[in-house]
Amino acid sequence: MDGATGQAGEADERRSGEQSLRLGIVLHSLEVERWVLPILAWIESSDAVAVPVVALAGEPRAGSRGSLLYRFYRDFDRTRMGAKPDPFVRVEAPVFLREARSIALPPGPSLGDAEAALADAGLDLILDLTRGTPYTGLEVLSRLGVWRHPRHALSRESDASELREIRDEQRATETVLVAECGDPDQPGALARSFTSTRMGSAHRNASIAAARFALLVVRCLERVSNGKTIPRSWGEGWAASESVASAPPSNLAMLGYLFRLASRLASRIIDARRSEDTVRSWVVGWRRAPPPDPGDFSPAGFHVLDTPPSRFFADPFPVEVDGRSYLFFEDYAYRRDDRAQIAWVEIGPDGTPTEPRPALACPYHLSYPFLFRHTGQLFMLPETAGNRTIEVWRPTSFPDRWEREKVLMDDVAAFDSTLLESDGRWWLFCTIAPADGGGPNDELHLFHAEDPFGEWTPHPMNPLVSDVRRARPAGNLFRRDGHWVRPAQDCAEVYGHAVCLNRIDVLSVDDYRETPLETLEASAWQAATRIHTLSHMDGLQAVDLSVLRPRGRGWEGPLVPRLS
Repeated sequence: MDGATGQAGEADERRSGEQSLRLGIVLHSLEVERWVLPILAWIESSDAVAVPVVALAGEPRAGSRGSLLYRFYRDFDRTRMGAKPDPFVRVEAPVFLREARSIALPPGPSLGDAEAALADAGLDLILDLTRGTPYTGLEVLSRLGVWRHPRHALSRESDASELREIRDEQRATETVLVAECGDPDQPGALARSFTSTRMGSAHRNASIAAARFALLVVRCLERVSNGKTIPRSWGEGWAASESVASAPPSNLAMLGYLFRLASRLASRIIDARRSEDTVRSWVVGWRRAPPPDPGDFSPAGFHVLDTPPSRFFADPFPVEVDGRSYLFFEDYAYRRDDRAQIAWVEIGPDGTPTEPRPALACPYHLSYPFLFRHTGQLFMLPETAGNRTIEVWRPTSFPDRWEREKVLMDDVAAFDSTLLESDGRWWLFCTIAPADGGGPNDELHLFHAEDPFGEWTPHPMNPLVSDVRRARPAGNLFRRDGHWVRPAQDCAEVYGHAVCLNRIDVLSVDDYRETPLETLEASAWQAATRIHTLSHMDGLQAVDLSVLRPRGRGWEGPLVPRLS
């Protein structure tokens, strides 16, 4: 049945052009949770979307409040650990929603008389932002069906669902946007994303999931409203059985979780006390005559570069020039205002390196000195995200004097840019932090050009990967069994936890597909705990590893295989 809370009037006419996507939104009320505001702000700013109706479902019936221990944990978590501002606080909806026609929905799950009113609205798409059991038949009342979160629980009550990832110690939390169109064989994910699980706070985990869900909705709405298709790869791999809502845990289950939480906290305290005598540092290693497969980074044969106490070395890239071997890397001094420079060493015929010397320093942070050749000339593509640029540098007096050749892209914070020349085109892989406040490890972007110094075009499927476990580049691509393989950082647990090798199945200007193959962990090396760069060039391989070293002392230990 129709409500009479507002009329579309002139505002609806202004937003309801012939080419507009007619969108119906299902809410509990015209007070929405704060995480919904980015979706509504984008809709309001778009000339390609009209909202002729808003369906109001009323507040759902209160479910179980959960066990005593769960309620205690939840209240403490929200008060002490939760995100600020709280994304689940209710705020007044934007004016344009109040100007739209309002349709009151019955308690559900049946639509009752409201079904005819929604059908008469001529909607292209329905966006269901409610929680609880979805309405039966809603998916057939618009041309494109209904979009929703599969757990139907993005609210304060979703803490119970997000606690599941923590309880099961899942390193990454999945967020999914589901589309249902009335065909039982068709429901599936439009887009999915994986973010690092915040093991100590279910509320913070739920807050991050809500922000990422809003971002997925905006991305998909933007494509559909502009007449573009949503890349199939955005939602591949989702299984409906994995995304059901979780009931609040019992007292016994909470006791188990709180015990594990206390154990993790105790381990951190013990590690912190131990770290009074140690410091975590990155070191780099290299070897000549590597195995035929550049992805074979078995530890045997690597040599470590001695690292001074006040610095760490990371992101190594080797090169051979005029028959001499060199290694370029990030040189970070702990007291250099959080900025690193690029340094180099020459590796003698007997494997002895020279003392590190500076190659490139700027007023902003430098790292990941990716080396490549073009028309016989050597170039460096260091990470310059701190300057919001992607820059190429050319040696004027190799190896210690370089000048900037060109800024490939401006006003973009791109991390670990990695080039590939394939099939007559150049491809640039990098990560760019998403607009929801996520970090630089979350999402992979791709650009292509006919020439590395020409015009770069963003790939239409960006972001290619939205997964903290395999997005950020980790070194040169290489060939294996006729396919390109892309090393990527696994940062779900911690930054630089491991490296994931991904086989590229399709690489073209309008399509991209990759499949994870294997994960390489630092545990293969003695004393190493993390790894995040694997590189190769001119018959040389290089790797970086995170180690714990005595405070006030450099690292001079070998990189040797761990004994079984």
